[in-house]
Amino acid sequence: MVSAYDNCDIYSPATISVDGGMPTFGCAHVGTPQTVTMIATDASGNTASCTSTVTVSDDTYSCSPTVASCVSAKTIETSQGSCYGSLTEDELNDGSTGLHLSFMQANTAPYLGTHTITTEVYGSAGSDHCETSLTVIDVEPPTITCHDYNYDVGGTAYFGAYTTFYTSYLASAYDNCWLTGTPADAVDFQGGEPTFGCADVGTVQPVTMTVTDDSGNTATCDSQITVSDDMYSCKPTVASCVSSLTYDADPGSCSKDLTNFVNDFDNGSTGESISKMLTNSWPYVGTESLTLEVTGYGSPYMDQCTTEVTIVDTEAPYISCVSDITYYVGMSAPLEYWDIISSWGDNCCGDTTTTLQANDVSFGCSDIDTTHTVTGVVTDGSGNTATCDVPVTVLDTTGCCAVIGTVPSPPPGPSPTRDEVNPPGPSPTGPSPTGSTQSNGDPHFTTWTNEHFEFHGQCDLVMMSDPSFADDIGLDVHLRTKLVRFWSYIKTAAIRIGNDILEIEGWSDANPARYWINYEYQGELNEIGGFPVTTTPRGGKERKYTIDLGSKYPGQFILVKVFKEFVSVKVMNGSEEAFGKTVGIVGDFKTGKTLARDGVTVIDHFAELGNEWQVLPSDNKLFH
Repeated sequence: MVSAYDNCDIYSPATISVDGGMPTFGCAHVGTPQTVTMIATDASGNTASCTSTVTVSDDTYSCSPTVASCVSAKTIETSQGSCYGSLTEDELNDGSTGLHLSFMQANTAPYLGTHTITTEVYGSAGSDHCETSLTVIDVEPPTITCHDYNYDVGGTAYFGAYTTFYTSYLASAYDNCWLTGTPADAVDFQGGEPTFGCADVGTVQPVTMTVTDDSGNTATCDSQITVSDDMYSCKPTVASCVSSLTYDADPGSCSKDLTNFVNDFDNGSTGESISKMLTNSWPYVGTESLTLEVTGYGSPYMDQCTTEVTIVDTEAPYISCVSDITYYVGMSAPLEYWDIISSWGDNCCGDTTTTLQANDVSFGCSDIDTTHTVTGVVTDGSGNTATCDVPVTVLDTTGCCAVIGTVPSPPPGPSPTRDEVNPPGPSPTGPSPTGSTQSNGDPHFTTWTNEHFEFHGQCDLVMMSDPSFADDIGLDVHLRTKLVRFWSYIKTAAIRIGNDILEIEGWSDANPARYWINYEYQGELNEIGGFPVTTTPRGGKERKYTIDLGSKYPGQFILVKVFKEFVSVKVMNGSEEAFGKTVGIVGDFKTGKTLARDGVTVIDHFAELGNEWQVLPSDNKLFH
């Protein structure tokens, strides 16, 4: 500030000027003192001067503007254990100018990858910004942990073993950055997936696992692979049989129980913990192929093989002869086997032949009052024989030998046989049907016309069968006989009506009842084929089963009685409508003829009839 005074100011004030003119100052003078000479001139031209010191300042910072300057590109690494980088505020500054500068980025923790980072620069004169291309890279390797593994060569997971390699089970991995997929996706075998076989079972194999992250960083570890065969695929079940075997039939039987002879069939079958069984352990006399079934833990778990088995009947048949015979010369026909043999039987129901050692035995006058021995012979189907001797006393009651030196000639033609005089077995024709037929425990059979006969042997017999019974639902009655020394009896009866099968067995004690309904022992028994069944105990050793056919055939029944071990089957009040088409050992309903299976041939001999009506494989299976 400059002031001036003059003695004559009342008339004209003095003027003030700057020596050399008004000075100018710029940013270069800021902060430096400047000397300025001031001159005062009055009206009379008189002058006076003084100096002033001028301090130049930049209080508005016009000489210090804020200018941002950043590096154009920069690469940083992710922070330890993270997929993000880390920036300080001035890390990207590259010579920004201005007073009192400060820096700020919108993203100080950039993620893996390349980003454009803007830095805001603040100063006393204002703000400015600049940009940097920032790349964040991952150089940190992943971590991997291996696990022991049980590998089963068998093909099926079992007991904690795995049949394929699941890498997530072999190793677990972690990485600071997973941009795609999961850690399990990145785990793999170093050098490719290994393969193991039966030769490796029981060994421990080292396998190196590797993991690679998205940035190409890798890590490895070793896993111990225990190779196992938990499903025994390296020990498959293989059946091996001997080619053939021969056994004698069991005593009193026409078959052989091979339940305890299974090992005879084995010819070195192999596998893990194998067991063996025969699919048919009770073959009959003859030759058939039996199957040995071998099972084990291996894969396959089951295998089969076959053996040709021959069951031989070596048991002699039973024979019983009359105690003695008196032969009358001139009256008796030549002796036949039925004159000598009173009964016979065999453990097998096959054909048996009965003969005398000398056929058509006859005696003449020279034999009168003498006793001769005649031998009866029974030969079964396997050629086994049994004999018995009968003393025959020869007498003459007609006087035909009274003429000395002559013997009456027999009448012309052959002498009649016993079959011609009194044929054995039921007659081919008979009276009208009675409506009833039965088979008793000690096998006495009664035909529909009430004629009786016997058949002794051990086998299954068709009593009657009619597929058209009760509007074609069908009827079968089968009997199972059991041989005891020289006689037999009906042990079991099985009846099929429609789709139901009732099997009843005799036993030493009738309680509890021994029956099967549709092969279920003591199953619920209310009906069979839609016909009601009632069971009536009759004392401690007797039981009765009644099948009421009245809903279809009024007043008609099938009655099964059990007394101890003996079973009998009887049809009550049977009609031609119900039983007119039945066939079987009890004969034809209308005529009483005992017909063969062809429906035409009449069989008069009871032994042949029994053999004819044995149950065949082509017949329905009834017994369990």
